[in-house]
Amino acid sequence: MTKLDDLALFPAYSKDYTVEQRMYLQDRLKMLRNIVEAIAAVDHDASPEEKAILRLKFWAPKPRMTDAAIMQQLGMGRATFYRHVNNICKNVGIKIGTDI
Repeated sequence: MTKLDDLALFPAYSKDYTVEQRMYLQDRLKMLRNIVEAIAAVDHDASPEEKAILRLKFWAPKPRMTDAAIMQQLGMGRATFYRHVNNICKNVGIKIGTDI
C-alpha cells in the first residue's frame, strides 16, 4: 500500500490538497501516531508518582494547577518533582527516537 492509498482513509484530504501536501500530511499523521503510542507506553511503565504528575500537569483540563500546587498536593519536593518530569520527557524521547 502506498502513502496515497492510505489517504483514501481520509477523503477530505484528497480534494483540497496537492499530492505533495497530502504526502506531508500523511507523514505528519504517522509522526503524531508515534508520539501518542510513545506517551501511552511511558504512561504504562510510569511509577505511581509519575502517573499522578502526568495527569495533573499534562492531562488535566485547563486551567491546570501550578507546579507548586501539584508538588504540594503530592507531598513532593521541588527536586523530586522536576526529576520525575524530566524522566517522563526523557522516556517519551527515547520511545520516539529523539532522546539526547
